[in-house]
Amino acid sequence: MSLAPKIDELRHVVQNANLDCICITESWLRSSIHDNVVPLEGYNIIRRDRVESEHGGVCMYIKDTINFTVLAELQEPSFEMLWDPIARPPFGLSDHASIELQPKERGHVKQPTITVKTRDLRPSKRQAMGTYLDAVDVNTLTCALKTCAEKVSLLEQIIKTGLDHILPTQSRRVHSTEPPWITSTLKDLIQARQRALSRGDNQQFRELRNRVNRERKACRAKYFQAKVEHLKECRPSAWWDEIKKLSGSSPAFTERSYVTKSLQHLYEPSDDISLANTINKAFLSPMQCFSPLPADFVLIPSNSATQQPVLVVSNESVYKKLTKLNRSKAHGPDGIPDTIIWKYVDDTTLVESVLKNESSYMQLRVNELVRQSEVDGFQFNESKCKELRISFSRSGSLFDHITINDKQIEVVSSARLLGVIVSDNLRWNAHVESICKKAAKRLYFLKQLKRAKVPSEDMLLFYTTCIRPVLEYACPVFHHSLPQYLSNEMERLQKRALRMIQPDLSYAEALVALDIASLYERREILCDALFDQIVRDENHKLHDLLPPRNESTYRTRSQRYFKLPICKTTRFKNTFIMANSFNY
Repeated sequence: MSLAPKIDELRHVVQNANLDCICITESWLRSSIHDNVVPLEGYNIIRRDRVESEHGGVCMYIKDTINFTVLAELQEPSFEMLWDPIARPPFGLSDHASIELQPKERGHVKQPTITVKTRDLRPSKRQAMGTYLDAVDVNTLTCALKTCAEKVSLLEQIIKTGLDHILPTQSRRVHSTEPPWITSTLKDLIQARQRALSRGDNQQFRELRNRVNRERKACRAKYFQAKVEHLKECRPSAWWDEIKKLSGSSPAFTERSYVTKSLQHLYEPSDDISLANTINKAFLSPMQCFSPLPADFVLIPSNSATQQPVLVVSNESVYKKLTKLNRSKAHGPDGIPDTIIWKYVDDTTLVESVLKNESSYMQLRVNELVRQSEVDGFQFNESKCKELRISFSRSGSLFDHITINDKQIEVVSSARLLGVIVSDNLRWNAHVESICKKAAKRLYFLKQLKRAKVPSEDMLLFYTTCIRPVLEYACPVFHHSLPQYLSNEMERLQKRALRMIQPDLSYAEALVALDIASLYERREILCDALFDQIVRDENHKLHDLLPPRNESTYRTRSQRYFKLPICKTTRFKNTFIMANSFNY
């Protein structure tokens, strides 16, 4: 069986062992299965999947504190193998050889646990609590009390008594690195199976193995029905987070904080006080450049109107400023979020149209851009700069190579521009192949939800939210020039998705039952809506690209809205503006 369904079982086994490297054969992974589906907290994964046929494949998990480099030159295409060197102490330049000493028995590493306290809030328990509160005669009990504080105290005692007897608090310890659907029953079965394997009891091992497989398949479905399904109506944000965990699109375990990861190398402090002092010293190290105030320093208020007052910062003022910050979107005093600066600081594209028998001035424009970037304090990364040439001349066009800082820019056959792959022949095979691969990987998330017995309407919501937008991104750019075989290739992915959601219906019946349109119809609707918006809005960025209005005085049954130019090539006729102008 594939590694993906057994990843929860593998996580529990790894938690009880201090392993630096984990090697797995017959992983049965494919390129459509994302790494987020098979993660281990604290480990990096390297894979080599079988491409020609099903099954097979090998993978390795290496602890994230170990530096590694995959030796690709030692890999043979006909063999499934991975080579990873393990660094040992160097011999040095002297004649004394280094010796590595390893302990015979390794100490057990205590895994961090979290104590979770919950109450049984099933409808029957809630109804019993309501019956108890209805049976209590509060007026009779509080009539003898005089003060409000005594009455409130008695009312709280009545409620707490009912909670402690009807809805008692139950505590359980869970690992911070394990998914929430892993139950104690599954963990006990895994440990019993491992003990039977170590004893060599094959009969008991097979029995426990089958029980582990059955429990592992049912734990996700039980968790969804008990903890997730009801969140859709009351807490949709929490419901969506749990759905992404069940599908594998986000990590199922609770990741360690950045502070914990930065302190994972601290082994010297043996007690909590020493560890706290070490952390405090690390946080105060940036303040070493400032000299502290003397102990006898006294703040003297200024009475002069010309002298600037002393700046006084209170704890309350700092607290008020910090409470106003959004932790997920915190920015500086200029009010500009960091995401805007990071996203658009390096997105620059130079475009030039060179007519026949003309010279190119692209090198001059690049030099001007380089000079301006030096003035602004930016630095070019020449290795990421690419040159794309689009020409359909039979004789070919010879241009000099573009250079930046005396480094020649690579000429490529395709380049990604704002998420769309543009090829030098203006065909969309590379772009369709890219988005189909990306969508196919997300289809495996849908399969994970199917195994968790998520209802079909929730699976449809996940598909229309996370998978279909990948296939529809920037579709007005390529829809009208898309050949039929590429359109069918994209439609095939939606057929696979609907087959998972409604396995008993055909594709046409599933479209009607789920009330969704085919991908071709969706692209038609999106293109028509965008073109209509361009026509109606004179301030639109693309409004100047529209052909002139048809001002003919003749009234015909099929009068055109635009005065269309003569299209000499099918390529130009199938562009977004021209194709929609013909049909408008």
